[in-house]
Amino acid sequence: VGLGKNVADKAKEAQLFVQIKYLDREMLIRKENFGLAIWDAVSEQQWIHEALADETKDKHGLGVIAGTVGGLTKGIKGTVAKTLGAFSSDEREIAACVNKAKEEVKSMEEKKRRKEMAVAAIIEKGKK
Repeated sequence: VGLGKNVADKAKEAQLFVQIKYLDREMLIRKENFGLAIWDAVSEQQWIHEALADETKDKHGLGVIAGTVGGLTKGIKGTVAKTLGAFSSDEREIAACVNKAKEEVKSMEEKKRRKEMAVAAIIEKGKK
Protein backbone atom coordinates (compact mmCIF):
# COMPACT_ATOMS: atom_id res chain seq x y z
CA VAL A 1 0.00 0.00 0.00
CA GLY A 2 2.84 2.42 0.88
CA LEU A 3 4.67 1.92 -2.43
CA GLY A 4 1.49 2.27 -4.50
CA LYS A 5 0.50 5.45 -2.66
CA ASN A 6 3.99 6.90 -3.14
CA VAL A 7 3.87 6.18 -6.90
CA ALA A 8 0.39 7.73 -7.14
CA ASP A 9 1.57 10.82 -5.25
CA LYS A 10 4.60 11.17 -7.55
CA ALA A 11 2.37 10.84 -10.60
CA LYS A 12 -0.01 13.49 -9.24
CA GLU A 13 2.94 15.74 -8.43
CA ALA A 14 4.30 15.34 -11.99
CA GLN A 15 0.86 16.05 -13.44
CA LEU A 16 0.55 19.23 -11.37
CA PHE A 17 4.02 20.40 -12.45
CA VAL A 18 3.02 19.92 -16.10
CA GLN A 19 -0.20 21.85 -15.49
CA ILE A 20 1.75 24.67 -13.81
CA LYS A 21 4.13 24.90 -16.78
CA TYR A 22 1.12 24.91 -19.11
CA LEU A 23 -0.42 27.83 -17.17
CA ASP A 24 2.91 29.71 -17.31
CA ARG A 25 2.89 29.24 -21.08
CA GLU A 26 -0.77 30.29 -21.37
CA MET A 27 -0.09 33.46 -19.35
CA LEU A 28 2.84 34.33 -21.60
CA ILE A 29 0.73 33.77 -24.72
CA ARG A 30 -2.10 35.88 -23.25
CA LYS A 31 0.31 38.69 -22.45
CA GLU A 32 1.74 38.54 -25.99
CA ASN A 33 -1.78 38.62 -27.46
CA PHE A 34 -2.60 41.54 -25.19
CA GLY A 35 0.40 43.42 -26.54
CA LEU A 36 -0.66 42.73 -30.12
CA ALA A 37 -4.23 43.85 -29.43
CA ILE A 38 -3.06 47.05 -27.74
CA TRP A 39 -0.64 47.74 -30.56
CA ASP A 40 -3.47 47.47 -33.12
CA ALA A 41 -5.60 49.91 -31.13
CA VAL A 42 -2.80 52.36 -30.36
CA SER A 43 -0.92 52.26 -33.67
CA GLU A 44 -3.88 53.67 -35.61
CA GLN A 45 -4.41 56.59 -33.23
CA GLN A 46 -3.17 59.99 -34.27
CA TRP A 47 -1.15 61.51 -31.45
CA ILE A 48 -1.14 65.24 -30.78
CA HIS A 49 2.33 65.81 -32.24
CA GLU A 50 1.22 64.11 -35.47
CA ALA A 51 -1.97 66.18 -35.58
CA LEU A 52 0.06 69.37 -35.09
CA ALA A 53 2.48 68.36 -37.84
CA ASP A 54 -0.42 67.72 -40.23
CA GLU A 55 -2.12 70.99 -39.26
CA THR A 56 0.95 73.12 -39.91
CA LYS A 57 2.44 71.41 -42.99
CA ASP A 58 1.91 74.20 -45.51
CA LYS A 59 2.38 77.21 -43.23
CA HIS A 60 5.52 79.21 -42.39
CA GLY A 61 6.96 81.35 -39.56
CA LEU A 62 4.84 82.97 -36.87
CA GLY A 63 1.63 82.04 -38.64
CA VAL A 64 2.37 78.46 -37.67
CA ILE A 65 2.64 79.34 -33.99
CA ALA A 66 -0.38 81.66 -33.96
CA GLY A 67 -2.53 79.21 -35.90
CA THR A 68 -1.45 76.29 -33.76
CA VAL A 69 -2.01 78.10 -30.44
CA GLY A 70 -5.39 79.41 -31.58
CA GLY A 71 -6.45 75.99 -32.82
CA LEU A 72 -5.23 74.29 -29.67
CA THR A 73 -7.07 76.76 -27.45
CA LYS A 74 -10.35 76.22 -29.31
CA GLY A 75 -9.80 72.47 -29.46
CA ILE A 76 -8.96 72.17 -25.77
CA LYS A 77 -11.96 74.25 -24.67
CA GLY A 78 -14.30 72.26 -26.90
CA THR A 79 -12.83 68.92 -25.94
CA VAL A 80 -12.92 69.61 -22.21
CA ALA A 81 -16.49 70.87 -22.39
CA LYS A 82 -17.69 67.87 -24.42
CA THR A 83 -15.73 65.01 -22.91
CA LEU A 84 -15.11 65.86 -19.29
CA GLY A 85 -15.24 62.47 -17.61
CA ALA A 86 -15.91 60.61 -20.87
CA PHE A 87 -13.63 58.34 -22.85
CA SER A 88 -13.14 58.05 -26.58
CA SER A 89 -14.09 54.79 -28.24
CA ASP A 90 -10.36 53.96 -28.53
CA GLU A 91 -9.85 54.56 -24.81
CA ARG A 92 -12.88 52.39 -23.98
CA GLU A 93 -11.55 49.66 -26.28
CA ILE A 94 -8.12 49.79 -24.64
CA ALA A 95 -9.63 49.80 -21.14
CA ALA A 96 -11.81 46.80 -22.02
CA CYS A 97 -8.81 44.95 -23.46
CA VAL A 98 -6.74 45.71 -20.36
CA ASN A 99 -9.52 44.63 -18.01
CA LYS A 100 -10.14 41.37 -19.90
CA ALA A 101 -6.43 40.55 -19.96
CA LYS A 102 -6.12 41.30 -16.23
CA GLU A 103 -9.07 39.02 -15.43
CA GLU A 104 -7.72 36.18 -17.58
CA VAL A 105 -4.20 36.42 -16.17
CA LYS A 106 -5.55 36.68 -12.61
CA SER A 107 -7.60 33.52 -13.17
CA MET A 108 -4.58 31.66 -14.56
CA GLU A 109 -2.40 32.85 -11.67
CA GLU A 110 -4.98 31.61 -9.17
CA LYS A 111 -5.12 28.20 -10.88
CA LYS A 112 -1.33 28.07 -10.83
CA ARG A 113 -1.24 29.01 -7.12
CA ARG A 114 -3.72 26.24 -6.25
CA LYS A 115 -1.69 23.68 -8.18
CA GLU A 116 1.53 24.82 -6.51
CA MET A 117 -0.17 24.40 -3.12
CA ALA A 118 -1.27 20.89 -4.13
CA VAL A 119 2.31 20.03 -5.12
CA ALA A 120 3.60 21.39 -1.80
CA ALA A 121 1.02 19.29 0.08
CA ILE A 122 2.07 16.15 -1.80
CA ILE A 123 5.74 16.84 -1.12
CA GLU A 124 5.03 17.52 2.57
CA LYS A 125 2.94 14.36 2.86
CA GLY A 126 5.80 12.38 1.28
CA LYS A 127 8.20 13.63 3.97
CA LYS A 128 6.12 12.08 6.76
